[in-house]
Parts: sequence; structure tokens; C-alpha cells
Amino acid sequence: MKLFITATNPDGPEGFEKAHVVHGECTINLPDASCTEIIVSEGIDYIARENLQSFLEKCVSKLRQKAIITIVGVDLRGLARCVHVRDMDSNTFNSIVCNLKSFNSSSEIVDILRKSGLSLISQTITNGMYYEIKAARQ
Repeated sequence: MKLFITATNPDGPEGFEKAHVVHGECTINLPDASCTEIIVSEGIDYIARENLQSFLEKCVSKLRQKAIITIVGVDLRGLARCVHVRDMDSNTFNSIVCNLKSFNSSSEIVDILRKSGLSLISQTITNGMYYEIKAARQ
């Protein structure tokens, strides 16, 4: 089974079960160790900060062995850098942050995933402020 978690994309990729982030939380009604792949896209930043670690731990519990999780989000440090060096105006900044529930650096997400027993496959930053993290359950 494959799972797609989002707050903004009602459709998601074909062949994936969907779970939606609503009001800073996400309910995943799947058995543990049932997913071969999980994609969290336009979702992690909508999880309330106080729910972040439990959300990621819940995602990890749904992964089978050798399964992969991909998480895409706004990197706090990258966003701050874009504003600081004036690569971004205030209108663009506000359009990005107005509905988000939390801001995290990619390294914070990686730390939680590693503490949950996952191995990092890749960690990239695109457009100076968006991260994509891939990790696998051994």
C-alpha cells in the first residue's frame, strides 16, 4: 500500500491512499507496517508544532521494512535566508506562510526520523527554501 498525505492537494498521485491534514492534525487509519511508500507533500508544514513528533512517529509506524518516506516542506532557515537577502518580497513571504501551522528546518525533520530508526537516503533544498527528505526503514 502507498500513502499520500497532504493539506492542499485533494487528488494526489494515482495509486496512493490519501490522508489529509486538517486543523493541524492528520488521522491515518491504516494498520502498522502496511505501507511500502509514504509521501508527505504540502502537509508537514500544516501539522501543529506540538503534534509534529507524534505525526512523524505515526508515519514511521506505518512503514514496512525497506519502505521509503518522502517529506517535502518549507525549510525554516532557507525561508529566513530568502527574506534576509531580499530574494523574496513581503507579499511572496505572506503567501507562503499565511496558512502554515509550523516552521521546521530540514535538519529537525531528519533528526526525528533518525531517532525513529530510519536511515537517511537524501536531503535536498530546492529554490533556496523547500526541502525534500527521503528516508527508509531498515
